[in-house]
Amino acid sequence: MSSSLGNPERSISIDGFYYGESSVLGKQVDALLANGYYLKTVEGPRFCKALNFDDERIRNIIETLLPGSSLGFTKPYGATARDLCVLNRTPEEAKVILAQLWSCKSQMVFCWRSHRHVLDAIAAPIALLKILPAELEKEDIEGQNVSMESGGFQF
Repeated sequence: MSSSLGNPERSISIDGFYYGESSVLGKQVDALLANGYYLKTVEGPRFCKALNFDDERIRNIIETLLPGSSLGFTKPYGATARDLCVLNRTPEEAKVILAQLWSCKSQMVFCWRSHRHVLDAIAAPIALLKILPAELEKEDIEGQNVSMESGGFQF
C-alpha cells in the first residue's frame, strides 16, 4: 500500500504525506513497544536511529527531501482515541519532515491536502497539537481512514 503517487517527494508535495506498509518495520516497532525502549535509555535513541536511517527506503526518502539531514528529535507517541494531531508550527525557513513508524494493526486518518492550510489547533494530551474538527472541513481537505495491518511508515 502506498499513497496516491509512487514518487514520495511528489506525493508529499501534492497530498501532504506519503506512506507504505512494511511488516519488517511493523515488527520492529512492536518489539520497541514490547521491550519498553524509552528515549531516556541508551537503547531508545539507537533503536529509533536504526529504524529511521538504517532502513534504506526511509533513509532515501529523508535524504531526497532533506539533503545532509540528521536525526534531530525522536519521540514515541501513543494512541489518541481518534484525535488528529500535528507538530507545533515551525518557522517558515525551517525544513522539517516528520517520519512516523507504525506498529502492526495501526489505524490512522490522513487528511489529503491539509498541508496547504493554516489549521487552528489546541494542546493535545500527548504533547502535540489537536486539530479542531471544523478545520478539516475546508474546501479541498479530504479525510481517509488507513489501516496498516503489517505496520509501516509515513512522512
